[in-house]
Amino acid sequence: MRCAGSWSRSLRRRTCTERLRMFDVQEDQVLIEIPWRPWTVDAFRQARESDRPILLSIGATWCHWCHVMDESTYRDPVVLRRASTEVVPVRVDADRRPDINNRYNLGGWPTTAFLTPQGDLLAGETFMPQEEFLSVLDEVMSFYRDRRDEMEKRLERRRSRRGRISELRHRLRGDVTPDTVDTVVDAVRHAYDAEHGGFGTAPKFPMPDAIELAMAAGQARQDESLLAIARSTLQAMAEGAIYDHVDGGFFRYATTASWSEPHFEKLLNSNARLLSTYLHGAELFGEPLFWQTARGILAYVEANLRDDESGAFAGSADADEDYYQMRPEARRFRHLPRVDPTLFTDWNAMMVCALFEAAAALDKPYYADLALEALEAIWGRSFIPEAGMAHYYDGSPHLPGLLSDQAWMGRALLAAQSYLGHGDYLARAEQLLGIMNARLLDPDVGGFYDIPYDPAALGRLQERLKLVEENSLAAELALELSRLTASDEQQETAMATLEALAPFYKAYRHHAAPYGLAVFRLVRPPLHLVVVGNPAAELSHKLRMVALSIYDANRIVESIDPNLAPGRLQQLGLGAAPAPALYARRGAYTSPPVQDPAEVRAAIEAVPA
Repeated sequence: MRCAGSWSRSLRRRTCTERLRMFDVQEDQVLIEIPWRPWTVDAFRQARESDRPILLSIGATWCHWCHVMDESTYRDPVVLRRASTEVVPVRVDADRRPDINNRYNLGGWPTTAFLTPQGDLLAGETFMPQEEFLSVLDEVMSFYRDRRDEMEKRLERRRSRRGRISELRHRLRGDVTPDTVDTVVDAVRHAYDAEHGGFGTAPKFPMPDAIELAMAAGQARQDESLLAIARSTLQAMAEGAIYDHVDGGFFRYATTASWSEPHFEKLLNSNARLLSTYLHGAELFGEPLFWQTARGILAYVEANLRDDESGAFAGSADADEDYYQMRPEARRFRHLPRVDPTLFTDWNAMMVCALFEAAAALDKPYYADLALEALEAIWGRSFIPEAGMAHYYDGSPHLPGLLSDQAWMGRALLAAQSYLGHGDYLARAEQLLGIMNARLLDPDVGGFYDIPYDPAALGRLQERLKLVEENSLAAELALELSRLTASDEQQETAMATLEALAPFYKAYRHHAAPYGLAVFRLVRPPLHLVVVGNPAAELSHKLRMVALSIYDANRIVESIDPNLAPGRLQQLGLGAAPAPALYARRGAYTSPPVQDPAEVRAAIEAVPA
């Protein structure tokens, strides 16, 4: 992506020198691209002082149509001139600023939105050819200049309506029961494409949470129809063109229902989530194709997205159609698609979780080494005391405190604790939950806002949102911590968070799968696998690895050193337990001690459901 505000000296002079001076451009310079501004106080101040609308362009480095619009619409001389002089052009990267994207995205990238100087939406679309852009610009400018009173009245009605909805959402709570899970599972069934696998129609996205919910509920209920939904979807995607059968890894989505025509960008978050899901599918179904697909994701991510210097993972690779449509042998002679080297906290944390799972499932400790290196790289670069994890790092950390980053990093820390059995990872996860409670929690109704409070926030950033997926993840973090520490407060946080979403989740249909999973884990007693003994001892490690390699969607693996935490053993009723040994627990049931790794699976299968 081009740098915002890039200028070049020139071939011809502009006559509108006063307007050029507004952008600090000398008279002997020629504007060859739109002088994009970042989303800043200065940009909004300029819009107010010059009384011009804001042109907000939201894109991504990997976005094919963003590049097309840059090279076509925004290169048109008329568009360039008018976008540079009649509006204040602001550009935002969707990956770097999910807070802005969540509030202004109009259905895809690029989003092309026209705002008032206060940040209210006037009009917009996604991709716009030159003619459409100029037509919309004409309408916006006419409305803004000539019908100001009408515009203000409409905007005030819209703000009032949005405020009432927001107030309602922040006052209501509902019940969370097993019926909640049934409702979301039914939505997943209804959205299932029996012909092609997956959910919905074209364009079709992988939706790992819907697959995970089908596997979780299918296993718990012994429901073969749900298991078939998950299995057929995993198979269809692995065999389809959405999976790169040459380089490995998944493209972001397919433009057809049959997975036959992918959109060619590859994102770290998509591949991290799908890696976990394929590992779970492989463990549950024993399907060789799923193991093979998981290995392909691992190979792609390590070869193409891993930063050798830091050990963390880059965010994405461009949708380079020419490269991906080449024959396999021809790809070797072409440059790889461009990679965005930005280190995103939540996406790296997703990959850390998946790598720990891969290390246990594939019996490859090497992947745990990669996970730890990435975990500490992100923590060391992006953790800010009191503020929490920054969202991204590009030489310095930016945008601290977003809910997604705190929750995902908390999950990654618990994954490290579960795999290693020792260390300060649990304490760090508790620290992040404490920051979430202090900066993001709604203490009255429950649930977490997506961004910290900022009295100087611009535009719609003044409105804090409770997003279903992020709150579901936050609830799971609080729930797992409560089960590892016996904290009633954290249990109550998890419950209140899910209750705060209960009045609204049905509107999301199968997209509420993350919520369904969180409620599933809340209302059902977990499979709690406790390894007692020195975590570094060989037998303790073997017992732990077997425990981590057996699929159960509501599983917790905890290691307890009796010399360091006798109180925790007493708390669990294991004070006189032999060690090293594994205990399989669910509800009031505790298995006899298991000291042979080969007997762990049988002990788990004997646990009452």
